Amino acid sequence: MRPPADPRPTYRWSVAGPRLGLPMLRGWPPAGPLFRALDSPGKEQAGGVPRGPLDSPKGGPPYIREWGIAINVMELTALALLAVCACAQPAEPTAAERIARLGASGNDNVADVKRLADNPRVNAGLLIAALHTIPDSEEFARADNSSMEQALWLIRALRYLTGGKDFRARSRHVFGRSEEEKNRKYFLSLDHKDDLAFFSYWMSRNRWYIAPVDAQKDIIAQWQRWYAASGADFEYQPLQNPLPQNWIW
Repeated sequence: MRPPADPRPTYRWSVAGPRLGLPMLRGWPPAGPLFRALDSPGKEQAGGVPRGPLDSPKGGPPYIREWGIAINVMELTALALLAVCACAQPAEPTAAERIARLGASGNDNVADVKRLADNPRVNAGLLIAALHTIPDSEEFARADNSSMEQALWLIRALRYLTGGKDFRARSRHVFGRSEEEKNRKYFLSLDHKDDLAFFSYWMSRNRWYIAPVDAQKDIIAQWQRWYAASGADFEYQPLQNPLPQNWIW
């Protein structure tokens, strides 16, 4: 006859102990054949050490077999939880996704550009394929919206990946006599006479200037022709800790 269970809860290590590091609380839960099996005392080896299911001969008592089933269930549950945790980790963004979010509000643009520099030959082509024109009006430049920021960050990323490469173009636009137009022409053509940059920045006034649309189209076309002719063989040397004026402005 099986002796009555000790009502005082005590801990003992089951076969799950060495595998999962989980103690079994003897006396809990009190109901259910599967859990009663966990509370059943096993045979003892010499020296009073409890024998577990793995020490029992094949086809041992039913409670031993049920105990082994319970341990397997616990192990499978733990593995399932680990798999769920692994699946919950966010996926690494692709290069195309990083390029698409350049200039978006709250995005870490510098970090994305640095990651794109891990594979500059391929990603330069993706950046060039994404280039597009933007309105060149003063209102648009002052609005500082995501469409403008994305276009500017595409150019910045290309400068970064290619070690500072840049293109300029002339425009048929006639700059007016207003102070705004004079400043715009001055900063866009700074040190390059009539050749205009895609954009420029007046730092002390926090003002961005955008090249006329025809110059933008010419600059985009120059990037496309360069990549088609030299992009595959170009020795890419991404910028290392560059000054802002070397790529941001």
